[in-house]
Amino acid sequence: MPKCKTSITATAIRFAQLAEDPVVVIMSSGNKVEWCFISDALTCCKGVRRLDKGSLILPDSATAEFNQNQSNVLQGKQEEAWTRLDYWFDEAPQVEMKEDVVGLGHYGKTLTVLFTSEAIETEEDYEYLEIGNEDKGWKWK
Repeated sequence: MPKCKTSITATAIRFAQLAEDPVVVIMSSGNKVEWCFISDALTCCKGVRRLDKGSLILPDSATAEFNQNQSNVLQGKQEEAWTRLDYWFDEAPQVEMKEDVVGLGHYGKTLTVLFTSEAIETEEDYEYLEIGNEDKGWKWK
């Protein structure tokens, strides 16, 4: 079987593109986001929007702690932790996510992958229902 030679970053992005599960890929440098890629399973999720370049990394995250020690990044160290989606995205559902962090060596950046196999309700899962004239609410389809 032939082997493909791809970077860990390209592999993470491709994983997010193909995954049916919720996945977020974040490239960071120091305490700031360089870019963020969100899988299709999260693009319609209420409160989940791409993190902008220059946004601050969640201060209490494994990524922030990892990035405080530049040798973690330069030596390509790895760390695994647990986080919640709503910690990274304020309005997101409270879903536990795995947080995998890896230093990218001389590149000087860190790659973080947030993922879960838990289904997350999306905005499309809700429909607006008017009950009478004064009672309005959301109803699960």
